[in-house]
Amino acid sequence: MYIQLNSQVICYEKTGEGSPVILIHGNKCDHHTFDALAETMSNYHTVYAMDSRGYGESATPKEYHYKDMAEDVINLINALDIEKPYLIGFSDGGIIALLVAIKASSLLSGIVCCGANLTPDGIHHRDFREMKKEYRS
Repeated sequence: MYIQLNSQVICYEKTGEGSPVILIHGNKCDHHTFDALAETMSNYHTVYAMDSRGYGESATPKEYHYKDMAEDVINLINALDIEKPYLIGFSDGGIIALLVAIKASSLLSGIVCCGANLTPDGIHHRDFREMKKEYRS
């Protein structure tokens, strides 16, 4: 499914019934990262697996900013009237979940972050150079 959130078109899949959960993927991925998890969770929850802006089938923006991606999640919650979802974020999705919680914690039941960091300070400089090199290519 697709939804227009302000100036951004976001793709998402909705499966299952029960308490709501929003799955947020990491960099260079899409919502299919969570296919197995979504299948299992949809037995007990309404699962929203979304493609972040510029990934999967969501529209590509001119620029990428975590705060804009967090705003997309907040807008999705409000537009679909999702009541008190849990957010599960992996890597960049974890960062986005943290930012949503900082900005709009009253909308959420809770968050689960896997592999999230707000700065790359803990990454060894050699590894960080390699990541930058790969990102450019």
